[in-house]
Amino acid sequence: MTRPAFIVLAPSPDRVGRACAWNEREDGLVLMTGLEWGGWALPGGGIHPGETPEGAAAREAWEEAGPHAEVAGG
Repeated sequence: MTRPAFIVLAPSPDRVGRACAWNEREDGLVLMTGLEWGGWALPGGGIHPGETPEGAAAREAWEEAGPHAEVAGG
């Protein structure tokens, strides 16, 4: 599959921003998701109205890759 010319990341009525998750295991490995057109990215996506960025990051990690994550630091 070829890479799209661009991806629309603008907020919309159902997305008020974007969040991504850096999921690192104790051994230092970082969770990444494969892109349809090749390459890798951190799990992430839109923040829903009323959702916190932290909540969106944890939700996106679970939706895209399956881990149950919690936000630490900040």
